[in-house]
Amino acid sequence: MDEAYVRRITDALLEQGAKTVVLKGVVHAGEKLIRNYLVGADLAFEEQVSELLPYMLHGTGDLYASSLLAAIMAGRSMHDAVEFAGSFVRDAMRITRLQPDFEVRGVSFESELGKVAALLA
Repeated sequence: MDEAYVRRITDALLEQGAKTVVLKGVVHAGEKLIRNYLVGADLAFEEQVSELLPYMLHGTGDLYASSLLAAIMAGRSMHDAVEFAGSFVRDAMRITRLQPDFEVRGVSFESELGKVAALLA
């Protein structure tokens, strides 16, 4: 999906009444990057880009949403929360890959939970 399509999706959600939209996991054709977008009534259209890991794992969407909410509830800005969630999921995915039979497991995030606790510091 290209940026124009992303903007149409986020604009449609804002028109439906959403105050803020986070669209995660967008990969543009031919790139080895993953993009997360943040847009809202009081926010400019923002794109955060990071490395696309060469494998998929179950549970990353749930983990992203949970870590995003943790950062928001800890008082972080939406910008910082989106950045935290993306990094948290990526780091958990890297750790999961080191485990036996990682392809058939869900994402293992337990060893990274200290980062969530650190949000309260």
